[in-house]
Amino acid sequence: MLVSVIIGVYNAEKYLAQTLDSVASQTGLVQGKKNNGIEVILIDDFSKDNSSKIIEQYTYILEQKRFCVRSITHQQNAGTTRSYTEGALMARASISRFWIMMTSSPLSAL
Repeated sequence: MLVSVIIGVYNAEKYLAQTLDSVASQTGLVQGKKNNGIEVILIDDFSKDNSSKIIEQYTYILEQKRFCVRSITHQQNAGTTRSYTEGALMARASISRFWIMMTSSPLSAL
């Protein structure tokens, strides 16, 4: 079983590390396999803060914990709908969880 966690990011440096710490604390769904059963898809929608650096740091941390991590960085702001559409198309799991990371929204989930 694989679950995709899709996190759209726009200027979310204030809460992004907290959100990714929460994801990293998950124990996983599959033991003894190449990955832990959780796929993390990060979409940076042309953030102007340090969100992209935080994504880069946590990509390494999550991969060390056997998460499958994929990220996209937009070269211009594309908006929430396009970001989540791209994330959903990239997802390999039949179950997806969406997180909305905007400047003023810590841990907002759909």
